[in-house]
Amino acid sequence: MIVGVCGLGNTGSMAVIDLLKEYDETFYSNLFHEFALCYCPDGLIDLEFHIVDNPSRFHSSDIAIYRFEKYIHNYFSSWDEDLRKTAIEVLNSFLDSIVQVEWKGTWGFRIDNYSFSKKMIYKILYKLRPVFGDNLFSKYANVQMKYSVRPENFDSSARLFISQIIKLANPPEDKIVLIDQAFSGDNPERCFKYFEDPYAIVVDRDPRDLYILSKYYIHADSLWIPTDNVENFITYYKQMRVNIDLLKEHKRILRIQYEDLIYNYSFTKRKIESFLNIKEQKQTEIFFKPQVSINNTQLYKDFKKEDENIRIIETALQDWLFDFSKYPSFIRSRKVW
Repeated sequence: MIVGVCGLGNTGSMAVIDLLKEYDETFYSNLFHEFALCYCPDGLIDLEFHIVDNPSRFHSSDIAIYRFEKYIHNYFSSWDEDLRKTAIEVLNSFLDSIVQVEWKGTWGFRIDNYSFSKKMIYKILYKLRPVFGDNLFSKYANVQMKYSVRPENFDSSARLFISQIIKLANPPEDKIVLIDQAFSGDNPERCFKYFEDPYAIVVDRDPRDLYILSKYYIHADSLWIPTDNVENFITYYKQMRVNIDLLKEHKRILRIQYEDLIYNYSFTKRKIESFLNIKEQKQTEIFFKPQVSINNTQLYKDFKKEDENIRIIETALQDWLFDFSKYPSFIRSRKVW
């Protein structure tokens, strides 16, 4: 079983991973932090769209494969050298299985993506073709082009690729493998076909706290969340969730609230245990400590200057508010986050 623990941006999904690390039945590796190989731009979904769903001559596959390789290489760049080499071999094996034709060539997109120095040399050699001929120019200008149109084995090859990458962490066969952000929190099932026996736990957070947290506490790391204007924030928060039917059950998706993990710890823990069919909690409150994480809640109450914006959020996003009034007040005992 693969369990992707997913958030919607600063919503606290790592708290669930910390909780699940306390169970005998689970396995987690830091190799798979922010494992967004499927749904990020230039990932597997983009690759599939351009070579399977909507191919266009040679253009779409060559660009999509080029960008996919670049994205995956970048993801592996933080791994140690030996592991990175093995991962690149897995990548190359995947591409070999779906690419139908390869050749040395070039075209406008590839030229535009040359380095600055290579572009300059390219231009010089292009002008000097009458002197030195086309061979020297072609030898320098050519890159490895790759062509793939509607490969019938794309799904199975992509699933094998992801499976082999996960195996690089050496997970025990009898353990549930936890992966951070394996799926997109707003549409996790879209990625399920790339994984063996996938399940998703999606974590959300009260919009008032998300607004304050992203604007004041971790702003430099949250510039992808619009907090400069409260109306922009509301649109951002709402549109990401508007198509999520919270009443529709999916046997492979569990949606929980970050605040429930703290204020309703025992109940929420049992809910997760039931979803994953686990029970052997070898350590309790070692990695996830509700009494500590509570300091990351009700942040909006500490910023009186934001009261008006908070009222606007409460009106516009009332469907996503957590009812803190049901629980005793607390004194913040440590630094947030």
